[in-house]
Amino acid sequence: MPRAQPEAIGETLQYKLKWRLTSVLAVAVWACTPADDSGPKQVITPDLGQVAAACDNGVDDDGDDLVDQSDPGCDGRDDTSETNAVAPKPACGNGIDDDGDELIDHPLDTGCTDLADDDEVDPVIIAQCSNQVDDDVDGAVDFPNDPGCIDGTDDNEGDDPPPPACNNTADDDEDGLTDYPDDPGCGSEFDNDEDDDFISQPQCADGQDNDRDGQVDLSDPGCVSSADPREAQMPGDPSPVCSNGLDDDGDLIIDFPAEPGCAAAGDDDEANPDQPPACADGRDNDDDGLVDYPDEPGCAGVGDRDETDPLIRPSCSDGVDNDRDDAVDYPADRGCLSAADGTESGSCGMQYEATEIESGREYHGDTRGGRFEGNGSCGGPGAPEVAYVYRVEQRLEALIITTEHPETLLETTLYVRRACLDEGSEIACQREPADGVPANTLRVENPAQGDYYIFVDGAANGGGPFVLTVQELELAECLNRRDDDADGRVDFPFDPGCERASDRTEADPEVPPLCANDEDDDADGNVDFPIDIGCEAAADQDEVDVCGQGIRFNEFPAGEAFVLGNTANGTSNFNGSCIAGNGKESVFRYRNEINARLTFTVDHEETMINTGLYVRRNCAAAASEPLNGCSTGIAPNLRGRVRIDRAGPGDYFLFVDHTIGDGGPFKLSVEIMRLPPGCADNNDGDADGFIDGDDPGCESPEDEDEAGPVEGAPSAACDNGLDDDGDGEVDYPFDFGCGGKGDEDELDVVGLVTECTNSIDDDEDGRIDFPEDAGCSARIDNTERNPVPPSRCGDNVDQDNDGLLDYPFDPGCDAAGDPSEQDPEMARACSNLLDDDRDGLVDFPFDVGCVAAADNDEIDPNVAPACANGLDDDGDGRIDFPLEPGCRFRADADETDPNFAPQCANARDDDADGRIDFPEDVGCANAADIDEANRAGALERCRNGVDDDGDMAIDLADIGCLLARDNDETDPAIAPACANGLDDDADGLVDWPMDEGCGARGAECEQAGHGNCADVCVDLQTDVSNCGRCGRACNVDVACINGACGGLYTFEGIQQNVPEINLDGWTVCFRDTYDMNSPMNQFLQACVGEHIMLGCRRVGQPDFQLLAMGERASVFANTGDQGNAVTTHNGVNFYFSESYSMGFVAEGSVPSRNSCDTGNERPELRMCWHSGGRALNGGYRCGATSGLNGDAGWERVIFSDL
Repeated sequence: MPRAQPEAIGETLQYKLKWRLTSVLAVAVWACTPADDSGPKQVITPDLGQVAAACDNGVDDDGDDLVDQSDPGCDGRDDTSETNAVAPKPACGNGIDDDGDELIDHPLDTGCTDLADDDEVDPVIIAQCSNQVDDDVDGAVDFPNDPGCIDGTDDNEGDDPPPPACNNTADDDEDGLTDYPDDPGCGSEFDNDEDDDFISQPQCADGQDNDRDGQVDLSDPGCVSSADPREAQMPGDPSPVCSNGLDDDGDLIIDFPAEPGCAAAGDDDEANPDQPPACADGRDNDDDGLVDYPDEPGCAGVGDRDETDPLIRPSCSDGVDNDRDDAVDYPADRGCLSAADGTESGSCGMQYEATEIESGREYHGDTRGGRFEGNGSCGGPGAPEVAYVYRVEQRLEALIITTEHPETLLETTLYVRRACLDEGSEIACQREPADGVPANTLRVENPAQGDYYIFVDGAANGGGPFVLTVQELELAECLNRRDDDADGRVDFPFDPGCERASDRTEADPEVPPLCANDEDDDADGNVDFPIDIGCEAAADQDEVDVCGQGIRFNEFPAGEAFVLGNTANGTSNFNGSCIAGNGKESVFRYRNEINARLTFTVDHEETMINTGLYVRRNCAAAASEPLNGCSTGIAPNLRGRVRIDRAGPGDYFLFVDHTIGDGGPFKLSVEIMRLPPGCADNNDGDADGFIDGDDPGCESPEDEDEAGPVEGAPSAACDNGLDDDGDGEVDYPFDFGCGGKGDEDELDVVGLVTECTNSIDDDEDGRIDFPEDAGCSARIDNTERNPVPPSRCGDNVDQDNDGLLDYPFDPGCDAAGDPSEQDPEMARACSNLLDDDRDGLVDFPFDVGCVAAADNDEIDPNVAPACANGLDDDGDGRIDFPLEPGCRFRADADETDPNFAPQCANARDDDADGRIDFPEDVGCANAADIDEANRAGALERCRNGVDDDGDMAIDLADIGCLLARDNDETDPAIAPACANGLDDDADGLVDWPMDEGCGARGAECEQAGHGNCADVCVDLQTDVSNCGRCGRACNVDVACINGACGGLYTFEGIQQNVPEINLDGWTVCFRDTYDMNSPMNQFLQACVGEHIMLGCRRVGQPDFQLLAMGERASVFANTGDQGNAVTTHNGVNFYFSESYSMGFVAEGSVPSRNSCDTGNERPELRMCWHSGGRALNGGYRCGATSGLNGDAGWERVIFSDL
């Protein structure tokens, strides 16, 4: 502060004293102000003690936010009232359109100069070309005299200016050169000076960001070269090749400034020059001590052809801290990409303050302090955004950007650009769903080295706090161009430790793969990869040439739409189903990565006529040609075309072939139509009976195919029957953390609520959530919308022909939206014929703990539901299941009768068998049954949910029931061991249900596996005198093993005329006659032992005419329809299909199926049963006796060792 002059010191002191005295007095006055200070204030002036007038007291007395002389109610300082006088408002401030021009008041009405103007009438304006004034002072007045006037309404008399010097056809600077572009003094045709003394730099060489896109000169996609006069691209112009984010020349380097073939960002050719450009040749071409990009100020990029420094020094090499961040120039300033960079602020310029961030750190932010300048392609308009910049300095597999942190409260849109202000440079965008769970993750694959501008924007309007992290996912070892395991071999396909390029480790296996073991394993004279053509990589475990010994195939280029070739250079080894002969063919392998409809064709002008095409899944196997997989085309050109409507991921071998001739040119193309992923297409892609998420091969709906898991592999976490995450829910579709049965993680998403768990009828169909709504296939499903066509567990069709319809009755239906009725391999608790909770009731629909047949828990609820509470809830005189027609099952929560009485409660004999309704008609399972027809007979009385003997005890709780398959509830005269009130086995537990050895209240022994033989409980599993049943003695020195003398009766091959009494250890799990139609699911579910035996005989005969046995997986292995494929196992050729036939022939024999086996070679060892629609139909043969369709005199029997 300047020192005060001596003569002013006195005045200064006087002023300070006066100010302090005034302040003290004022403080004294306010200190004495009463506590009740409502109403206008009266202030005593500090010098006179007088009361100030209202218009001079510093208070807004009339409450109009205007004080004293600023208040229109004040006429002067002495005015004692601020109250505004009521007066008419001026026309320009009264809210009325006074002049009727549809414009109201100032500033809208052009007749108003301000709000006080009392006249809205617009002034009359006379155009310059009619106002009788020489407005442009050229001596000519108005139209038509003034040459600057087009007509009388023209409001500009100004004459057109003379053409610029660089477009006037005159040599203005007399240098012998005229106008642009010939005169070097002309920057453009608009330049008004041809003078060569100073040549202004074009926009692409002037060091300025002329188009304000954050890019300067050659770094701007609008600049093709430094001579380019304009930086801006025209609207709609495509991105130049050197700025399009693609590796156009396939050298693994993308775009300017890294691409040697790009001289500028606007260059349209990435092709590398023959010689290294000046900015990448390792030499100091301009002798300034700096070499090449990025250190040389004259090098805008690697592909720059000139190192000469520009006349205007770039900001990143001018020695000045231009952005005032305490860092100067490249490389110290992170805003500088190179020494030639035109700005230290990065490409965000002044629009955003892009914070530089690092990998692995948490960055806390709040978009409410951001800008409203832009948005991503996927969202963000209407919300503020903040920007960050991240520099990638090495090759990466991916950059993972996430806001998934507990502190994040904002649902976000994340997007990434290579140039901060250039929307066209966006490379990724992810808007999270508005589900109330703020967590967004964006993954940028294979990011090139350089800067990435990360924007955090809102998913909806408004902003909020967030936490952002960025993680670098380093390249997998098998594609990082390094010898990570130091074995002298680098990456896939050369390193034996790399099965695929994406493998995270190069570590070699202990035993070298066959394609890296220095052995000629297939004896073709070629050793290992890459010499042996059977080796696709060093890690390949098979040297066998997939198309045949020594036969090479071509790879269809990944990502390409077509390939050109010539069959004249091919082989003559293959034929298709529609192409025979010895014409030349070319073979290609096409690798399909997605579930798609593929169309392969050679029907192009480049293809010679008479060129066929066929497709195989296995190159050397003609049988792997799919249906309609061969085509010779249509006349007159005869060029083949093959379409595979549902092609799963995998290899497809394409054969371009001719019936005759030496071959010729062709064009082979592929068209791809993306289909829903194989785990979300409502199709059984791997033909295992399970669909989409219900398939063990599906980890999530995004999985491309249902294949897997590998046989013998442990079950995934979501299909292992365990509550892995301890949340009380087990596996898919019940556990909220499971996206499919193949999901390896049950961990739930915290806070997530889906439409199928929100207790709302989102699709308004009267059913709510999983498992009741047919639109919900799992709890994780986020839509209740019913699929079209409907799911198989909600379509009112018995898809698996097991006699059980949809959810909740079919054990294969976990929910109404389950896409598959296929029953699980292991029966669930509510369909396993066991009383798991030992309450006397067995399974669904009888056990009140079972809400569905697929339920895996029989435990009863604390409060009995309406159909098991002993009350007549709907007042119709009938109580609970199974007597109440409104109760479909005992756990049903509603007794209300349907609008129309079901057949089993309508008082009519619907099936005309002389018996009416439940419980009289054996075709009625309960009163709610809709069909009286007698199909499979009544359930055994000890598992039908009815008190058949009227003793107030039902099923296994009845003293008359020995086990669930007992068909008589009549109580014995003497109480059995499990109901006698004694601890017969002295284990401290008395009777059923407390003693685990009691399978039912009527069981005769308290020990499991025991039987009552002459009033003594003996172990039927081990007692040699009572092996398997009372009185059955084993031979001397033969042990009783698991109820069988010598253990399970086993044999190899096919046996004839075997007495049933010899079949130790086997249990009949299915039996019917050749005239019956029986759902195959009956035995597939009941016959669950490790081994299965099939047999046939005449009804009533003690011996089986034929028997064959084997492991269950082999006996029931699907061999397909209409073919003669077999599963050779244990000396037998088994075949099995749920829609054609099943049976066996001797090993070495071949069946002749049509649909059953009609073969005559060794006919006595042939057995065949018709099948169709997943049911066994009548006949056909038992040994040499055939034509047994409809014959009730022969029986079919299946045994299990369990």
